[in-house]
Amino acid sequence: MFEIENIAIGSRRGVATSPFGKALYALEVGQSFIAPDSFGKGRGYYSGCMSSARKKLNRKFSMRRVEGGYRIGRVA
Repeated sequence: MFEIENIAIGSRRGVATSPFGKALYALEVGQSFIAPDSFGKGRGYYSGCMSSARKKLNRKFSMRRVEGGYRIGRVA
């Protein structure tokens, strides 16, 4: 498990360039990380990014609200 330090919006033709996107694409089954809500990004932003990654990578993700942010993990 690791924590995202900074979230920048950006992508190049399906390649994740933000720290959040890179972390999401690098997850293996059973791994998770904390995405803090202190950057002004909310549940809708994270949900949208996970939905996009799910379609591109054919992987499933889960998201839970925890103290200080959201725990995002790869399910399958």
